[in-house]
Amino acid sequence: MPAANTESASTRTYFTSGQHTDNGGYGDSGYGVKDGAGVIYSPAISGELVGRFGATQFTSGGDEVADNKALSMSWSLTGPGCIRSYTVGSGDCSDGVSISALSNPAAVDSQLNVRLDSDGTPGTTTLTAKVDGKVVKTYTVKFFGQAKTISFVAAQTIGVAGGGTTGSTWWDYSISNDDGDCGDYLCIRSAYEENDSAYTVVVKDALGTPMPIESDYSGWFGNLVVTSSNSAVISDPCDDDFIEDGAGLYAVAAFATHCEFVSASTATSGQSANLVWTIFNNDGTTVTASQAVTIGGEAKTVTVAFDKTSYVIGSTASIALTAKDAAGNPAYDGASVLTPAGLASNLSTSGSGVLATTTTVVGGKATVKTFAPVVPGTWTVSGTDLNGVALSASATITNANDARLAALITKINALSKLIKKIQKKLSIK
Repeated sequence: MPAANTESASTRTYFTSGQHTDNGGYGDSGYGVKDGAGVIYSPAISGELVGRFGATQFTSGGDEVADNKALSMSWSLTGPGCIRSYTVGSGDCSDGVSISALSNPAAVDSQLNVRLDSDGTPGTTTLTAKVDGKVVKTYTVKFFGQAKTISFVAAQTIGVAGGGTTGSTWWDYSISNDDGDCGDYLCIRSAYEENDSAYTVVVKDALGTPMPIESDYSGWFGNLVVTSSNSAVISDPCDDDFIEDGAGLYAVAAFATHCEFVSASTATSGQSANLVWTIFNNDGTTVTASQAVTIGGEAKTVTVAFDKTSYVIGSTASIALTAKDAAGNPAYDGASVLTPAGLASNLSTSGSGVLATTTTVVGGKATVKTFAPVVPGTWTVSGTDLNGVALSASATITNANDARLAALITKINALSKLIKKIQKKLSIK
């Protein structure tokens, strides 16, 4: 039954751990960390704390409800793990005090706080808070096991001849502690708009659950070693890395680790190496994956070309820039290929009309997306590469009506020829 003269108008819930806190400041000890969708992840290690979960009733005025006017409260667990009163010490989920539900009757306490521990079983669990029998909050918790797969997504794979950094990692502080290095805790951040990482890596367990792992990971189930197959080509296979939360416009995936890589001063154009990630699990198994990268020099030869020989006025158009180094290999990723003036058009273009925004290449190529001019004629774009060589490409711009008329005339001519053939066969003059 509800408490007599209850003043409870709302309930606030929170989750806090050593990795994450909902209510400011550093959390309690615990391995639980949220992704951008609010799902909590924690290692499936028996007896290890995920974190603390709490619920508190408040009056309409924002004050905490007096205990004697509180409604009944409960927390329940469905799935792996165990909950207990937060006043109970840590311990294994089979220690005799671990349970799947806790509750307070009405008029006893306006707060009910619990701790969630792993029972060593990977999988998904649901933690539900109720007040007066009504659900006020549901948390989804995913327990991950030992690593099973490592997957690469490479955006830039051509390093700098003579030494240099490929990629540029940028992040926005998100679901992490405020300390710039996150102290001893795991940083989970949102990929920033300017993020341009060379590659990302996602590690998953046997159930396909992503694991938040930094490049220097050593802990829960083993340790990670990130190496280069040839240090004379790639000296640092993962530099300035961060783990993203999987949320926002610039996300790759929940717990994707973003990396730059650094080529050695001895690296020359055409050389190659592998970026190798290897996880040595505590059960004796090993998981490894690699990403091949090559080396390119500065842009020596640059060409420009349209994707079509002709366009209807106002239609979409692509202009391709291709850059090769002195050895004939694709220029390194991020290499500049044009002077600041970029590409100029001899005819006015529709849309933005901006042709000079893309001046660096990836994979030895860059593409400028624009619109064809709004008047018929010969369309020429031109520019100058960083070696002072003039570049140009041309295409024909036609009026849509002219194009339709030309097509109609072609069809009429074809039909006339067919009629003549028929007349000849029928001997019709």
